Amino acid sequence: MRTRTAWAAAILVGFALVAAAWATDGGRAADVNKEAIQGTWRCTSSEMNGEKQPEDDVKQYTLVFSGDKLTVNKGGDLVMKGTVKLDPAEKPAHLDLTLEENPGNPSDVGKTLPGLVELKGDEMKWCFTLPDRSERPKEFKTEADSSQILATLKREAK
Repeated sequence: MRTRTAWAAAILVGFALVAAAWATDGGRAADVNKEAIQGTWRCTSSEMNGEKQPEDDVKQYTLVFSGDKLTVNKGGDLVMKGTVKLDPAEKPAHLDLTLEENPGNPSDVGKTLPGLVELKGDEMKWCFTLPDRSERPKEFKTEADSSQILATLKREAK
């Protein structure tokens, strides 16, 4: 159960990063950069291993980007926190999260979630692979047994 909660949190983190990347340029895909992803993002949908996650659960997740840090919360409780490495030169942009705190899975601290991020208007998409799998997603989708999460996030008003 702790592993599933930690993964759900990771999915939300992914969604937040993607939403931040989409948050500029009037709805068209925008350049992803550190400034564009800053702020608070709420998860609107998520899928893991090809299965859609329950909407009531997903909407409890928020991601907060502050500088090069990302904090993922569920209902106000810390799910995970870490350092973000963004490579906007890649297409789609690469966004990797190295975990510094993960109360549900402390053994994941120090591990990295390799991912892709895209911004479009006030929406972000983030697709990432769980920490025990090193391969980066190739596109914004998940499949059974892929250990990947695709999250869609919406920027919250300041």
